[in-house]
Amino acid sequence: FHALALFFVNCFMLVLCCVGQAKAFLTIHPKSSQIFSGESVTFRCNIQRGKVTDWKYTWRKDDVDSISRKHEYEISEVNISNSGDYRCLGEHIDNGTYSQWSDAVRLTVTGKSSNLSFTSVPPYPVTEGDSVTLSCTNRNQETNLIPKVDFYKDGVLIRNETTGEMTIPVVSKSDEGFYKCKSNEGESPDSWVTVREAKAVLTIRPKSSQIFSGESVTFRCNIQRGKVTDWEYTWRKDVVDSISRKHEYEISEVNISNSGNYWCLGTHIAQKKHSKWSDAVSLTVTGRSSYLSFTSVSPYT
Repeated sequence: FHALALFFVNCFMLVLCCVGQAKAFLTIHPKSSQIFSGESVTFRCNIQRGKVTDWKYTWRKDDVDSISRKHEYEISEVNISNSGDYRCLGEHIDNGTYSQWSDAVRLTVTGKSSNLSFTSVPPYPVTEGDSVTLSCTNRNQETNLIPKVDFYKDGVLIRNETTGEMTIPVVSKSDEGFYKCKSNEGESPDSWVTVREAKAVLTIRPKSSQIFSGESVTFRCNIQRGKVTDWEYTWRKDVVDSISRKHEYEISEVNISNSGNYWCLGTHIAQKKHSKWSDAVSLTVTGRSSYLSFTSVSPYT
């Protein structure tokens, strides 16, 4: 009995570790970068796995934790002291595992309203490589652009525009900072523009934890920006690069030598910019499957 049980265990010894830590994503509503004292703000934390009710939520403002344990954190009437960097973290209720911390979301509260409104298309935060248009309008007539505007970044004049708009065709991390506009109608409050790095996300199919020699495995690389056809893909297994340049990398018949850690990276075809490397996905292949099963027709003694 002992020998058969050991054989049964050995036949099914395979671990495919492909899940890794879930990532928390923090969003803010309203998306406008201009928040004034007395207005309402809601942060929302989403985990890349399961339902919102599967998790408990820890919030961090600057270096202070546990603002709330709920999926949403609302500040009904913000004031300047609420300004700062916010993050969230998930703890799975059933198994006690933690997600990764979300990226920081910055909230900047202005003491009072201004006649001028400063907006961005797309809304903040933006991703490296995006084309971003900054607009300056009258808050009471937001469909009408201010014709002659000076744009400032971190307090320094960067551009004079006669259209009320300023476009950054290819955003980079160095473009992150405080922006505002000035005209003969007044001055807008400072607005923080966050620029995120594009991140590669690597997944594997099938998700089964038992992969045997001869079975098929497909890795898929997704970049958190644009279309899959906008990118070329570099694959890494352990320390060897360039396994494939495609969006998907398939191993039609795996063997033990395919075991290892896999990563992927995107290179934007038009802009030649790189994404961040994905997190590692570990593949472990067992030599062969077993066709034997172990059963009992009477209780074990």
